[in-house]
Amino acid sequence: MVMALSIDPPILAAQTASRLGLHFPLLSDPQAQVIRQYRMFDPLTSMAQMGYVLIDGHGWVRAREVDAFFGAHSAAVLQRLARAGAAASSP
Repeated sequence: MVMALSIDPPILAAQTASRLGLHFPLLSDPQAQVIRQYRMFDPLTSMAQMGYVLIDGHGWVRAREVDAFFGAHSAAVLQRLARAGAAASSP
């Protein structure tokens, strides 16, 4: 499952998802509680950082990447994750 978090209220998060052409849900986390738990909050700007956290089926964080251009190439990142998942499930 792939999802994104934003500190924006739900209506702005939906607009951002549409503008960026995201292929997965963008959820609202206005207090950045979850964003902070995954160390994706920048205290200097008081904003969430663009990027992704890859969590496996057991809840372990396997990757955390700050990527300011994530929205611009999110489809390519998703394809890489899908290939990695398929490779991991192959015998």
